[in-house]
Amino acid sequence: MDGVMDESLSSGPTSEVISAVREKNVWAGILWLFLFIVTLLVGSAFAQTTVSVSSPTSGATFGTGSNITLSAAVSPAAGTTITKVEFRRDGSNILIGTATAAPWQITWTNVSAGSYEVAAVAYDTAPNYTYSTPVPIQVGGPLVVQVASPAANSLIAAGSNVTITGSATRDGATAPITSMRFYR
Repeated sequence: MDGVMDESLSSGPTSEVISAVREKNVWAGILWLFLFIVTLLVGSAFAQTTVSVSSPTSGATFGTGSNITLSAAVSPAAGTTITKVEFRRDGSNILIGTATAAPWQITWTNVSAGSYEVAAVAYDTAPNYTYSTPVPIQVGGPLVVQVASPAANSLIAAGSNVTITGSATRDGATAPITSMRFYR
């Protein structure tokens, strides 16, 4: 049988089995390719734009009145481009400024003393927007409050009216007092 085809395999039930196996392999390959392409398309369709504050770093401290460079690292979703990045503070309620082109950064000028949380919001052409995780920063030293009167350990008669005076400083400079709360 060397080099001679056995006529019994070219027709009949055996050839039908071989043909079916070949056909199933072709269909299995087509099905696999289809699922692969769908996975790529669906996966990229659900990918979202990502954004993070790259500067300043978490916990950074600055002097009162500093100019602070705010930068964001942005990765657009597949098939989109970034149109703008907003920088916001304190729960994303207060707009600091907007960058409309890469590199995505702005300068926050003459920043008042306080503790802030800075976040970036990236807008893409989908149109979608994505918030970054807030980054806490501190501008100026801690607020130091001193009660001037009544003096420490003063005795005050029950029912007396008491005037309380005090001052607040930050970084050695007088800080404005907008409200005071008293606890006992």
